[in-house]
Order: sequence, then C-alpha cells, then structure tokens
Amino acid sequence: MGPGESGGPAGRADGRGAGVGAAHRGQSAPRRAQHQGGRPPLSRNVARRGDAPHQPSVPAEPRDGGRQGSESRSVGEAQAGIQREIAVGSSSVESDQRVSSTGSGRSIDLRGDGVVHALDGIKVVDLAINYAGPTSATYLVDQGADVIKVERRIVGDTSRRAGNTPFLKLNSYAFMAINRGKRSITLDITKTAGQEIVRDLIRGADVLVENFRPGVMERLGIGYDTLSNVNPRLVYGSLTAFGAKGPYADKAGFDRLAQGLAGAMYRKDTEGRPLPNGIWVSDWGAPMLMAFGIMAALFARERTGRGQRVESSLMQAAMAMQFSQLTVVEDNPTPPREENPAGYNSYRCSDGVYLNIGVYMPHQFSNLCRALDLPHLAADPRITDPLRRHELDAEVNTIITALLETQPSQAWLDVLVEADVPCAPIVDRAQVPYEEQVLANEMMVTVDHPVVGRTHIVGTPVRLSETPSVPLRPAPTLGEHTDEILGELGYARERIADLREAEVI
Repeated sequence: MGPGESGGPAGRADGRGAGVGAAHRGQSAPRRAQHQGGRPPLSRNVARRGDAPHQPSVPAEPRDGGRQGSESRSVGEAQAGIQREIAVGSSSVESDQRVSSTGSGRSIDLRGDGVVHALDGIKVVDLAINYAGPTSATYLVDQGADVIKVERRIVGDTSRRAGNTPFLKLNSYAFMAINRGKRSITLDITKTAGQEIVRDLIRGADVLVENFRPGVMERLGIGYDTLSNVNPRLVYGSLTAFGAKGPYADKAGFDRLAQGLAGAMYRKDTEGRPLPNGIWVSDWGAPMLMAFGIMAALFARERTGRGQRVESSLMQAAMAMQFSQLTVVEDNPTPPREENPAGYNSYRCSDGVYLNIGVYMPHQFSNLCRALDLPHLAADPRITDPLRRHELDAEVNTIITALLETQPSQAWLDVLVEADVPCAPIVDRAQVPYEEQVLANEMMVTVDHPVVGRTHIVGTPVRLSETPSVPLRPAPTLGEHTDEILGELGYARERIADLREAEVI
C-alpha cells in the first residue's frame, strides 16, 4: 500500500476482458479480437498546453514595495457575486462573449472557452502534499476552479518523487494524475516572506486545502483563525491522518495505518498476517469526503456570507467505507454473519478468465439457477430465509464453481446476459484503460505533457449536464506558474527577483 498523509520528518500532515458477444447459448464465442500493433488507441480528446487558457484576474497595481495591499476588495467577494448571477437552467454561452443572456438569468463564461463550468471563478490554494490532500483539490479543478498548488522549492511535492525516474523528471505517474489542470508555485512557507505570500493568496481565494498535522499551520502563522480573519469567506479544508482529537491526533499517518486502525485490514493471508485492501481506500476515499465537505461549505456560504473549517481524515474515509460492517446493535440476540450469497462471487472459466457474478436478489438467484439448468434450486425456500440462507449459499457456490470451469468465459457471458444475471469479466488492471466500456464513457482521457509526452489518465469521475467539467490539462511542471501567480497578486518583477534571490520562491 502506498503512503498517505500527515507524515514526514518536518511534521507535515503529511484477465483480459471478454466482450459480451452474440454467440449461441452454450457455445464458445470467439474471443474479442486483439488489437494489432500493440494496445488500441485511447480517447482522442487530447488536451495540450494552451487549450482553454486560464483567464487570470486583473492584477492590482504594484504598491508598497510591489505587493498588493490588504485593503483592496476581496476577489472572493467579487467572485461570489458573479456566482450568484449564474443561471442554473442553461449553459449556453456565445463563445465570443464573456457574459451572455440565458433567459431569466445570466451565464458567466469566466474561462473564455465558450462553456460555463460549475466552479468558474472559484480560486483554491492547495497547500497539501502527497496523495489524499492534493486529490481533494483535483475534484475542484475538474469542475472549473483555479487551483494554485504550492510546492517546496527545488524538490516539489513529495508525490513527484514517488516512482520518479530520469525520464519522468519529477513528473511521477501519481503526480500527473492528481494534479492535472493546476498551476504550480514554489514557496518556502517556513520563512516569514513565504507565509506573507500565503496570506496574500488567501485574500483573493475561496478555498484552502492542507494536510499538515494539527498545530503545524498555527505555528507557521497561517492557521484557520489567522486566515479566516484575513478572509472571512474562506473555506478551510483540513485533512489529517486520524482526526483532530484523541491519542492519535498528532501522529504521522498513512493509508495503511488508517486502514488498520479502522478495521479495514480484517482479511488475513495463509499465515494469519492482516492484509490491506488492493487499493488505497483511505488515500483515494478521503479526497471525496473533503471535496464534498468543501462544496457543502461553499453552498452554505451563499446563505451566510461566511466561510468555515471543513475537517476529515484518512481514518474517517476507511470508516465510511464500512457503514454497514461497523454498525453495532447492542441488544441483537443473533450474532452478525459475514454474507457470502450464492452466486455473488468470482468463478474461473475453462479459458482461465474469471467472471464476477453479482446475484444478490432472490429473483436474480432464480434466474441464475435456470440459466445453469438448476431448476430445483431456483425455488428453494432457503433463499428468503435469513437463518438458513448460508446453508444454500455453501451448496450452490460449489456447484457454480464446477459448472463454470466447463466452458470459456464468453460462452458463459452470453448465457448469463441472456438470463439477465448481473455479471462481468474480471479485467487485469493493465488492460482497463483499453476496455471498450472505459473508452465509451471517457473514464480515461489523454493529455500531452510537456516533459513526458502523451499520457493517459483517469478522467473526471462526475458529469454535470448543464455545467460540464473542463477539458483536462496536464499537471504543471515544478514552479511553472510562480511568476504568473505573483504578478496577479501585484508583485513587481524586482520584488519577485528579490524573493528568488532570498530562496523564498
């Protein structure tokens, strides 16, 4: 399992897929044709540098040594006013107009790409490192937010170095996947001048995301109380390993540790050693919770006018993935039993391909039995008897296992699909990006990275019909937008040069 958040020495929070063909019942269908000349092409929706260019806010005139004064009107307030004018009922915008009428309201095209996006005008400061924290901001950038990723000088975010090679040049697979579309500024936030730049960013921001250990941000002078005074409309997202309270609150933590403490590592190998899940449950689950919390806080801000703190943790994510399993009914006389319904399992076919069968409802069980020519089991009364269902499950699973080993996967897929039995092949991870179902729904998209070239990444996982997500752009190179971002804050070139000489940026 990979590392997660709230760690670091500085105390940072820190099978092939068989297609469903048209073969006759009970006969083996030809396996899906293999693509010639290597893997098949992915989506041609390629985003390149320069596509849908970012439209920066108008920078203030430099003053007071080249830095924008705090008395200027909050950009967040101006953006909020614009957001309230966005018409919900239409996303039609003339491509050559910044503002166009849409019936009773107005649609605002802040990016200048001819489309209204849900989070146009929202600015996010991403101070998080590693995986879960930065991915929280990824969900926001996908929907149109301007996300400024703050990175350490020289070395950048820790996720840049995970799996890094001379070819990748600090553009690791993970970093490119979860930082697409962001802008990068290098900044030493342990220095006073760096902390002042953070406060300048916050004056015009809507959201901040961080995953330091509790207390670190406060010691740096950029904690919630300080920054909410700088910008009362700020939504402050704080992600920790184990939660902000309790005996583990100030401990470093990563995905595996959070899984273990949350009871998610309940499976054991043949030697009795606890096994983690095959995916990073905490690292990839926590960002969904955080992004949801941030959106809820932004919605509440429209009514209250104020931002607030949003908290979650890696451990909370692992807990949330076990809603039913962790429920305790103290007075229940029947001990809970881990369910393993008949026909809800994976089965090996004669060609070596495994199929998942997802029979869960009684009528689906009956359909499965008839499809496998087991009519005597289709109406077995134990299927609806919770006290005896486990007996039937044990009997039927043995029969299904033996039956499916007699024919190839495609033949069984045709039989089961015809009988309306939920089923699908188990696909090797390396093959997933090339699956027809994946390509049809743009679950993978292609971007052209300026350093490593053509790269395939997971696409935006949420679709909105009226305010679509933005075309995905490559992740930034280290510090690519430092001067641009400081210029937007009103910093003069001379001041930027001084900050670079002082190793602040």
